[in-house]
Amino acid sequence: MQPNADKYIQFIKQLKFSSIYVENIKAKRIPHIEFVEGAYTDFKLTKKGYEKISGNLWKVNTTLQFSAYTNKPRKNIIDITAKFVAIYESKIEFDDEIFDIFSSSNLMLNLWPYYRELFQSMTLRMGLPPYILPPLYLIPDKKSEEEKS
Repeated sequence: MQPNADKYIQFIKQLKFSSIYVENIKAKRIPHIEFVEGAYTDFKLTKKGYEKISGNLWKVNTTLQFSAYTNKPRKNIIDITAKFVAIYESKIEFDDEIFDIFSSSNLMLNLWPYYRELFQSMTLRMGLPPYILPPLYLIPDKKSEEEKS
């Protein structure tokens, strides 16, 4: 990230988070299976992208998948897939280089509270204890830290 650090800092300083909404959601619960102690969960960001809407407005898409399952044998209790759209205002154009950095850091920090709320309320509405996603920790990889020194 070092050669582009100044460019990214300028981008982030002027970026404004405008709104967020769920564009599409698919949820499934297997009936008659209880969430028992020792159930496992998976949470994956499967797709992300961006496009210019008009003027300085940008649409950023993320699709997330959440599964809770029992082990031995693996049997899914619930599956939730949600596509979120975040609208940002930016005078600096998004490009693939900026978006790669943004989507693995600031984007996740901006959207994590919305993801947590959705999955917590969806599991409750599916008749299960509300599942609270853990806090998000973004830890720089060793390579980018070494590039700074």
